[in-house]
Amino acid sequence: MSATVAVESGILLYDKPKGVTSHDIVDRVRRERGGKVGHAGTLDPDATGVLLLGVGRATKLLRYLSPLGKAYVGEVVFGVETSTLDAAGARAGIDVARMMSYEGHGLRVSSSEVRAALAAGDLRQTEADELISV
Repeated sequence: MSATVAVESGILLYDKPKGVTSHDIVDRVRRERGGKVGHAGTLDPDATGVLLLGVGRATKLLRYLSPLGKAYVGEVVFGVETSTLDAAGARAGIDVARMMSYEGHGLRVSSSEVRAALAAGDLRQTEADELISV
């Protein structure tokens, strides 16, 4: 059972599911309630989580919420590369020997160990743009 609440203005916390864009959510809310709707920052289509929406006059507040940033929790799979450089792409460039040395052997790395390795120059942190834009 779902309930619809009419709100003239306000901030709406929307639990975004995987597979839809932030724009899809804004369009859906705009169609259902009419009027002005915006969001405080895009979540990737593959991401799930809280999407902050401004409704009505509250859309003017979104510029103060956007700079607050967002955090992602993810999983790293060593030895695998995909065609789109994200989890959605087809696997390519699989180094089976490297995968075998990590998978199934209980390898656990804490965030403090990763930070220490980055600070020492033992790891390189890189971010690549997605090859496919949605």
